[in-house]
Amino acid sequence: MRNRMKLPLPDHCLLYQALLWVSHSVRPIDDDLFLQVPPPATPKPTDDDKRELLAAILSGHLKAMGKWGVDNEGTFAELERETVELPADPWELDMSDWEIYWEGSSMHPPDYFGETTPINSITVKTDQLMAVFPPPPGSGQSTSDTSRTAAGGGNSPASTSMRRGRPPSYDWPKFHAEIAVRADFDNLPETQAELEKDMADWCQDKWGEIPATSTIRDKISPIYKHKRKAGK
Repeated sequence: MRNRMKLPLPDHCLLYQALLWVSHSVRPIDDDLFLQVPPPATPKPTDDDKRELLAAILSGHLKAMGKWGVDNEGTFAELERETVELPADPWELDMSDWEIYWEGSSMHPPDYFGETTPINSITVKTDQLMAVFPPPPGSGQSTSDTSRTAAGGGNSPASTSMRRGRPPSYDWPKFHAEIAVRADFDNLPETQAELEKDMADWCQDKWGEIPATSTIRDKISPIYKHKRKAGK
């Protein structure tokens, strides 16, 4: 780990490198080097770490890019021209039906698309990653390569909204991203009232206060009124 401190930060890093940063502050390095020489005794991120990173992507605070791939007898090849950006709107991409392979930095769509073409080589911008998830105090980690973006990025959402600690009141994109991540990992409750209660608890935990019940209801009701949800 110590030798990584001497390596420059890459412009982008694989999704799995981003996850290792979020979970254990493992400093990202060039992806080609990482694939050849991963960190010894690679730490195991928790589901909470995955939720946190996915919430940052789905809320738009962290941009993720990937390449459509093709299945070639069990191995995936990349189509270089088919690079896509993962949507920031959590309802634009139904994450509950996709499988995320964190160590492979890839996502596989559900069968109802008529094919199982994955998105491979998913990366995020390293400067955004460092701004959204700063190194823990006293860790000795340096983000000098990206300090101008992280500290002086003007109105960039990544530099203002998702830093660790209490978020602004109220960060509704993060609220909706949390719901999207819960749908992906745990499935949503059967009733709207249950989700309202769960998210009120989440607000208390994350923001230290609970918005008005009517406000939470207004934010959640479109989910349960959606034709796909209501038609189940």
